[in-house]
Amino acid sequence: MNAPRFDIYRQIHKALRIAFAQTHAHVGRMDCTDPDDMHTALSAVEDLLAACRSHLAHENAFVHAALEARSPAASRRTAEEHGHHDDALLRLSQACVEVARAEPAQRQRIADRLYDELGEFIADNLVHMRYEETVNNTALWTHYDDAELVAIEQALVASIPPPELLPTLAGIVAAVPPHERVALLDGIRRSAPPPVFDSMLAAALQALGERDREKLLRGLCIEPALHAAIAA
Repeated sequence: MNAPRFDIYRQIHKALRIAFAQTHAHVGRMDCTDPDDMHTALSAVEDLLAACRSHLAHENAFVHAALEARSPAASRRTAEEHGHHDDALLRLSQACVEVARAEPAQRQRIADRLYDELGEFIADNLVHMRYEETVNNTALWTHYDDAELVAIEQALVASIPPPELLPTLAGIVAAVPPHERVALLDGIRRSAPPPVFDSMLAAALQALGERDREKLLRGLCIEPALHAAIAA
């Protein structure tokens, strides 16, 4: 049996799927009579939209560029879909503004429309991501070896500013199984300065429940009790 190939899409797409589901559910239960609850839900939507914009830009600049370099037109379909997604992101951002500014008597109706439009955007993205994970990956695996694909991902990650990287890491950590969390954080520990690793570890731990935090720390050979004492 052949060893599995490196999948540049898998972890970030897992994180996006969780973010899609959680944010859509948040909008669905939003209390339009409670300003604080409404602000929290709409902020979650804006955070999701920002993450999607960033994700599109990174895929365009690194993954699509790699595809086009060795297989011209291989990224055509997904590049066109990215353009449609950019348009949808603008519409959804405007929809958030409309909910926030709506008269109380009209707000629930407008919030319901946001929920429906966000659902359509998510559904389209789920199909889009699966296409990338199958068709685009096949093209990448045909024209690149795993070391080259890892280098592309490393260049992509290196381009992300720290304020954006921390929540991205937290989203991935919450979406993948324990052994992948350990491998991800151990790789950061081996390559980054200790203060950077410490901030990444803190963000990762914050995204997990108690049981998963303990698994991660033990996988990194860090005693949970000792880490808690140091963090305090």
